[in-house]
Amino acid sequence: MSEEKEAILDGVIEEIISNYADGTLIPHEWLKKKCGLTMPDFKDYGSVSDFLEAVQLQQFSYMSFIDSLRWELIEKWNMWLKNERGEGYVILNPKDQVSFGYDRFNDGLKRLIKETNLIMNNVRAVNGEQQAKDNDLRAKYAAMRMMLETIRR
Repeated sequence: MSEEKEAILDGVIEEIISNYADGTLIPHEWLKKKCGLTMPDFKDYGSVSDFLEAVQLQQFSYMSFIDSLRWELIEKWNMWLKNERGEGYVILNPKDQVSFGYDRFNDGLKRLIKETNLIMNNVRAVNGEQQAKDNDLRAKYAAMRMMLETIRR
């Protein structure tokens, strides 16, 4: 990260810590303004594709900034920003942070198990030797899945 971006990030973090309490919304508009991002104006572009490319670049820059902000806040300040779709981000209350992390883990695990089941159980025909190797891996996966499902309850 460049020194300029790091200085902007540090300034935003300082303002968040000073001005936002746990559970309050930090609007997207405020964050975009603080990191210097403005929505591209269609009239400034020669074509629709150029404009769409600029919008995508702006969105990518914003998400990169948010990613850096989140990691700095969690690693250095023990604060997690929870996305409020379309609105902004909320600083999780410390009393809710562990349960939020656990729920997020469970949701991710459910998605991963579903995807893994699809990948491992929808395979085109292979020779007998490969079938035996695949069945061993399926057995290992089934054991891990059962263990994880038991722990999740």
